[in-house]
Amino acid sequence: MFHSDSTGPMGQQKTVAVMGYDPKEKVYTYDGFTTSGERNKATGTVSGNAWVWTFSGEEQGKSFKGRFNLTEDSPTSYSFSEEMSSDGGPWTKLEEGKATKVK
Repeated sequence: MFHSDSTGPMGQQKTVAVMGYDPKEKVYTYDGFTTSGERNKATGTVSGNAWVWTFSGEEQGKSFKGRFNLTEDSPTSYSFSEEMSSDGGPWTKLEEGKATKVK
């Protein structure tokens, strides 16, 4: 279990989340809850050094699907990207980047 504090367009927000593993479905699970009343739910798989998290939902009457890809490049760095598809349309890249641990 973990929690985070963030500030964005909607102001300050707190999140509490739980990660687990579903042995029947063979996927990792993520359930997060925010102080603005949102519930975020995702499932993840791992193969070698690559993680893929998928999620779906509805916003303003339109359905969407998303995926977050993370590749462990070394013990101290990883690359990531996030994509979304609205109403079954093409995938659009929202963000991509690389993170490195600072000693």
